[in-house]
Amino acid sequence: MISGTITEVYGIQEAMDWFLNLQKSFPEISLHIIGHCPLPEFEKMLKEMADRNKGIRLDISPIPVPYAQILEAYRSADMVLLPYRQIPSISPKIPSKLYECLAMGIPFLHSPNALWHSFSDKYQAGFEVDFTLNDQGKEIMARLRSSKFYNKAFPYEAFWAHKEKAQLQDLVNQLINSKH
Repeated sequence: MISGTITEVYGIQEAMDWFLNLQKSFPEISLHIIGHCPLPEFEKMLKEMADRNKGIRLDISPIPVPYAQILEAYRSADMVLLPYRQIPSISPKIPSKLYECLAMGIPFLHSPNALWHSFSDKYQAGFEVDFTLNDQGKEIMARLRSSKFYNKAFPYEAFWAHKEKAQLQDLVNQLINSKH
């Protein structure tokens, strides 16, 4: 599954190409893409690509998709793809989808990124995949089949409550320092 804003910089086309190559060896797999696609030409290209290939289901719209619909898609997903291009506006940030996967216990595959890898490794939540390389299908599937996901500590980072105490302390410090 891929969800969210459906644009080129989020690596959607690379992930579709990667998936289609993987599907050649594993025809039983499918890919669900759901979200807001604000660019009409990109939406048209994705629809043409999906129409030519079995196993790709598009639920994309020029207007934002209700979050409840996206959560329902998560609930039926076996795996989430986070194929983001590693550009300066994306690479230093943690995608909200990563937190959603952690909170829901859904394994994910993500683009190479040290910060994201720290989360996937810490919780055995998934692993890195270079979505621009299309010749790793059998290796990826073997790794998926042999992996035991979420066998480590509970992913507290997925919930904001673990930050409440630190945020409260920061606020108190700011108030104290602003009086000086």
